[in-house]
Amino acid sequence: MQGATHLILGAGSSFLVPKFPDGRRKAYYLMSIHDHLKQIPTPEIEDLGWAKELELAKVARPEGQGFNSAVWLDKAKSSSKQELKREVYKHLTGEEYEPYEMVYFKLYESQLPMVERALLVAARLPNPFPWDGYLSAGMKQTAGGIPDG
Repeated sequence: MQGATHLILGAGSSFLVPKFPDGRRKAYYLMSIHDHLKQIPTPEIEDLGWAKELELAKVARPEGQGFNSAVWLDKAKSSSKQELKREVYKHLTGEEYEPYEMVYFKLYESQLPMVERALLVAARLPNPFPWDGYLSAGMKQTAGGIPDG
């Protein structure tokens, strides 16, 4: 274990309970983030909030000593949580972040065969959308291919 995490684990839960009433797990998670952001003074990190800290840790972890903490701290302070998330995603992948929404459906068991068939047919159609490849690959994996007729 590294830095503060090692010290706290040695100290036991008597230190953690008053400071982190939400639980030990969250405390260890936050300490791991702080271990990756050692170049930034603790008060400045804590002013950001844990969601922005997490995004900075995503950049700091792979860059190690090459992490430009001043630039990233300035970006974190001057942007919203979502803007920072997009910036980190672009930095790490080289691609633009595409927002998404989770969609849930309630289906009756009697409807499942019809929905599965519709998805298989949709996977067979030529589609200009980028997710088409995911749909086709997913259908081939789960259904063992697209049946004829």
